[in-house]
Amino acid sequence: GAELTFVASVTLLAVYDANDVDVTEAYANKHNNVVPSYQYPWRISDATQLQKMKNAAQKEMFQSETFSAFGLRWKLKIYPNGDKQKGFANMFLFLTTLPPKLKSVHVMFTLKCVETDTAFPMSHNFDKSQDWGFIDETLPTEQLQQCNSLTLQVDMELLGVYDASGNDVSEVFLSDGTKGLRSPSAASSPKAVKSPAAADFSGLGVIGGIMSILKKHKDFMTSQDTAVEDYIAKSKSQQILRGAKRVALETEGELMDELLNDLGKLDTFLNDIILIENLFNSIFTEEQRQQQQSARKQYAPNIAAYESKLKPVSKCANFMELMFAGSSVYLASFKKFVAAVEEKCNEEKIKLVKNSGAQSKNIQRAFYKTFYVYALQFAQNAHQQMTDVLRCSLVFDDFKDLYRCFSVIESMAKNDASIQGGILRCKDRYNPQQVPFGYRDLLINVYCPGGEETIVCEIQLHHMLFYRLKHIS
Repeated sequence: GAELTFVASVTLLAVYDANDVDVTEAYANKHNNVVPSYQYPWRISDATQLQKMKNAAQKEMFQSETFSAFGLRWKLKIYPNGDKQKGFANMFLFLTTLPPKLKSVHVMFTLKCVETDTAFPMSHNFDKSQDWGFIDETLPTEQLQQCNSLTLQVDMELLGVYDASGNDVSEVFLSDGTKGLRSPSAASSPKAVKSPAAADFSGLGVIGGIMSILKKHKDFMTSQDTAVEDYIAKSKSQQILRGAKRVALETEGELMDELLNDLGKLDTFLNDIILIENLFNSIFTEEQRQQQQSARKQYAPNIAAYESKLKPVSKCANFMELMFAGSSVYLASFKKFVAAVEEKCNEEKIKLVKNSGAQSKNIQRAFYKTFYVYALQFAQNAHQQMTDVLRCSLVFDDFKDLYRCFSVIESMAKNDASIQGGILRCKDRYNPQQVPFGYRDLLINVYCPGGEETIVCEIQLHHMLFYRLKHIS
């Protein structure tokens, strides 16, 4: 009576005919094995409406007409001047109604602003009516204000439809619910939407979408070369900067090339991400969440006010000044502050498992973040967006101790005259129901003691529950 079951999970990456021509899309269409997709463009052509959006106040919202996709009703929404943070447009994909027989609808989507050539991909599990998937700090309002017309577009791929019991009912739902609901630009059968950056990856579904993102970022890195070289040529530290650039491009470029050129490795990479996120989610049990919620409420009653603050920026004039300030000028004062936090924790009988001490970000990683990540949105002064040039990690094995330490830092930052503005902002990633990639921590930003507003530092509060597995993420 013993039984043994072997299960094989297969992902279709590509299909080639006898002449080595990629026929993936045609094959998938024939065998009904295509990820259902939909594209909706919201064109704002009315001059009065466009001007209202350009002049919008913070928290002022605009929405598209309702549209249908996958048998469901959706809207696009935008806060042109930001919801939580002024100066950055927030874009939303909004599900108006989830049928009562369904538990959730899992969608991968990309929100685009056509005129500014910006695109922001994400996936979201829509599990209730009036639910939305959104992107924070997506687009500087200033860029929107320069547009003479505005087209906001969403490209959607349906990953799964689940009934009340959690069963995947995508096939049945689609066969009943999507007739006549595809946009005029889409064929009668589900067809992957192509974008210029993804033209070489059509027919590969989610993997194709990830590859197009990687290719677009790699193209941006290449396009940055003239600006980067111009900055290096004007600097007195050319040798150091050129070395940082070389290492940054080798490290990040080689990784992207490896993933772009080997679909098998990309598939493994994506599967590993999912496994890691599932692992972190599994160890954050309901009991752990209740302990976290209770400790936050008791020891950090004001934390929500810091979470809603604007992102702070370092006031250094240029990249090299920021690096010099972090590695030399202010490192000692930040070390002294971190040591004082540990001393106060000991006095308060707060158990600290580990203290990394004050550390400065290495110049190669900082170079990459400045010139190839932040520069995508902040052409000028991108270096000022780095908030962790000086940072430290404090590790705890109890949420009470972790949030009590937050209270210690809050008090010290408020009462230390050498720290401008107290706590500038914090991100409590223990608190949301879900976080990207599953890893949770609490990040606190303060200006470096004695540095006025020159450099923003980051204090990371980790729980051993996650920290012991941090190396795999």
